[in-house]
Amino acid sequence: LLGSLDDPMMRFDFSRLGLSHLLAISGFHSGLLSCFLYFFLKRLFQEKLAYVLLFLLLSSYFLLLGSSPSILRAYLAISFYLIGKFGQWKTAPLNIFGAVLLIEMLLDPGVISHIGFQLSFIATFAILHLMPTCYALFSKALPERTFKEKELLSFIEKKAYFLCHFLRSSLSLNLAVHLAMIPICLFHFAKFPLISLAYNLIIPLEVSFLLALFLASIPLVILIPPIGNVCIKSCSFLAQGLLESIEIVPSKLCLELEVSPFPIFYVFLFLSFLFALPFLANRSREDPLCFQDAKNLPLL
Repeated sequence: LLGSLDDPMMRFDFSRLGLSHLLAISGFHSGLLSCFLYFFLKRLFQEKLAYVLLFLLLSSYFLLLGSSPSILRAYLAISFYLIGKFGQWKTAPLNIFGAVLLIEMLLDPGVISHIGFQLSFIATFAILHLMPTCYALFSKALPERTFKEKELLSFIEKKAYFLCHFLRSSLSLNLAVHLAMIPICLFHFAKFPLISLAYNLIIPLEVSFLLALFLASIPLVILIPPIGNVCIKSCSFLAQGLLESIEIVPSKLCLELEVSPFPIFYVFLFLSFLFALPFLANRSREDPLCFQDAKNLPLL
């Protein structure tokens, strides 16, 4: 939650599995924290007041963390979204993304050479722009059903369909981000951990659950200490198990794609083709899957 980790061995274990992004504060952590805080604020205060309080709490969190490129991106994006909700203005994710990109480059033009800046913005743009195309691709193998068709499913079939929906969304997100990240990582590090493709399907979900459990434990420790302490101990036990599962992965499984050197020209060429794919596939930016509204956001 604070991005402070002095254990080099833990950083190495996460890095070899392509999970370093979980240790750096970014939109993943800020988004989860925002959802958690808003869940309680909207039940205690009026909607607009809840937005104002959430903005103030997130601003305090931002001041506590500092202004690295990924942290500033997450803070500005959520702030613009909250301002839009407060003023009842329609906010388009790609417009917010572009505004945040311009602001960061105006504040510090040299930030474009920062690796964290490149990885953060390329990954976010891949989610917003490329994921809908990947989602449509996986929908052919795991087709969606209409509301009436869902109602006719049995209890077990509904659970199976929910699992298929989760797989479709997770695979789409994973493919979109990795397609964009691989050339950037090859250019900067000359290698990319292939096992990341599998572990990024599972570990982020587990980390999300642990963070949510930890956040829920904080008020419980104050209000109902016995239950809160049980939650804290459970969170610690599960976190220890997660870390051990990451630590014991055999080196033989940690296969890497190595290309040295990887010219910057090929990076631009590949990314240009990659982000032209939605247009080549005749998919408009106004597609519902471009997440114009949070209700359209698939389960990630």
